[in-house]
Formats: sequence, C-alpha cells, structure tokens
Amino acid sequence: MNNLVPVTVTDILQKFDASNIEYAVLRNYEQLPNIGHDLDLVCTESQIEKIREILAVAAKKHGWEFLVEYPHYRSGLYMYNICVFKFYDQKFGNFLQIDLFGGFSIWAASGISAEDFIARRLKHDFFYKIDFYDELIIRAMQLGCAVRDNNIPRVEKLRDILLGGDIERLESVFMTRTYGAVAPKFLGYLHNEKKYREVWQKYKVKYLLAFAAKRPFYAAFCFCMRVWYLAKLNFLHNPGVVLFVNRQKYNSSSVAILDCLSGLKEDNMIIDYYIVDRFNFSSIKRIIQVKKMGGVIVWPTGMVKKSIEISREYCLKKLMAHGSLLS
Repeated sequence: MNNLVPVTVTDILQKFDASNIEYAVLRNYEQLPNIGHDLDLVCTESQIEKIREILAVAAKKHGWEFLVEYPHYRSGLYMYNICVFKFYDQKFGNFLQIDLFGGFSIWAASGISAEDFIARRLKHDFFYKIDFYDELIIRAMQLGCAVRDNNIPRVEKLRDILLGGDIERLESVFMTRTYGAVAPKFLGYLHNEKKYREVWQKYKVKYLLAFAAKRPFYAAFCFCMRVWYLAKLNFLHNPGVVLFVNRQKYNSSSVAILDCLSGLKEDNMIIDYYIVDRFNFSSIKRIIQVKKMGGVIVWPTGMVKKSIEISREYCLKKLMAHGSLLS
C-alpha cells in the first residue's frame, strides 16, 4: 500500500512554519507524522484561508484524488468552530482527516481560546503542540466523557496520561487557565470512576454558572449558539448519508454491501455504518448517531422500485457531495 499520510502531514506542517501559520497539534502527536488517519489542530480564525490554500496544494502535490471541506461543524461562534478537511485516495485506500479547532469549551461556556493555546504552544520535533497542562485539561474532560460512555480502553488510556502529570499543579492550572475559575475537585478521584463522573458532572454545572455570573450576556449568547450548533448537527445538516435501496435487491446482494461498508470502515473512510432492518425508536437513535458521525446508512425498503448499486465509489461520491471539493 502506498501510504500518503505521513509524507503529506510532514509537508503540511513544514509548510505551516514556512508560511508563519500559527497552529498547535492538540493530541496524538507522539508518533507524528505516523498518526493513523486523523490530525487535530487548533488555529486562529485569521489563519483559515491560508491553511485552506496550503492543504489544496499538498493534496495535488502528493497525488490525493480528492480534498473535500465539510461545513457541518462550523459555528457562528469561533470557539465552537471545527473546520473539517478530508483527503481521499481510493486507489490505495488512503484517507486523512484534518480538523481545525477554534478553541476548547466546557458545555456552553468558554474554556481556552485558540489564541491562548497558541501563546503557550511548544516546539516538539518538527511541529508545534499545545502546552502539557493545556493538554491535561482537555484529557481530564475527555475522561469524564469516556467514563460516562463506559469506554474502558479509553478510560485507562486517559487515566494513564493524567497520572503522568502533577495533579495538584493541574488543579491550580485548571482554575487559572479557564474562565470559570472553579476548582476541578473531580481530579482527586482518578481511581474511582463512579465518583469521578459524579463530581465531574457537578463541576460542569458550577463552571457554567460561574461563567454566567461573570459575563451574563455573553454566556447567554454562547448558550444559544451552542444549542443552535447541536440542533444543526443532530437534525439539520448531518455529514452522513442515507441510501434507500430496493429490499429485494438488497436481499440478493447483502453480503457484497456489508463487505463494501466494512471495508470503508476498516480503511477509516467512514466512522460507522448502519443497516436499517426495522424502524423503531432504537433505529431512529442509531440513524441520527451514525449520520451525525459522517457514516453511511443503508435502508432497504419496498417503496423503492429501481435500486441503486451500493459500491465503495458510490458511497464516497455521496459523502463527498456534502462538502466543497477543493482539489
């Protein structure tokens, strides 16, 4: 397999330095440029257009078939904004996703701005990454989500990362670097998952209230923007696709369709897929979840008379139609 990802990532980050792009890698930088398929960065809003041009040039230079920008995660408030770029190469099964974050928030409240991340960034090998304790703040909040979702491998990974830092200093940094200035007491329960989640939930409520008390009008605006952002992502502009197929046709080619979808997932070109075998409340939740993540839903139904041919190329074509082709 001709792996385009490492050489493309190296070229892009070196080009950022040459072009004076202010950015920082948010996480999973340990093996850079061997990152798998996902690179998360933080950058200021003024840099987006320059970055867009650099990515388009890199896609052509390294032989990617398509570079698509997806608008689904954009927000009117830059702190919540995520610019998503996906590089596709069907011939060799390559895929690269670059996410540009506008900052870090805690619920609907401001957490750490892109400008603050970049002011504290550190040079690491040939690229910039966020400060160690900025990373731990994010990891601490991610751990709460992992415990909530009962994602045991992720819980263990995040806990090990957090234990690599000075917890007392992290508590102090948490209060000075985030807007709410609320003590993150949940950090004292790293070995007690149930208690960690319980205190973590209380912390988020206290943080939101403290933020609202300091900047009531801005907090109300942030809350409204967050509600709109989530509503848009969940119900209006999902990055995934639903493919309706003739049930009889599906029954005769279900094995090939499943092979196609599992192959796309294995190559990380889609996060997930779902076959709608029955329509009920559970299936509605699953459809929304998979579509929100940019997955493919195949819905066999007798209402469709002339069926489409579900193939790898067809699925990717439908997914890419949701974005803007840059290269």
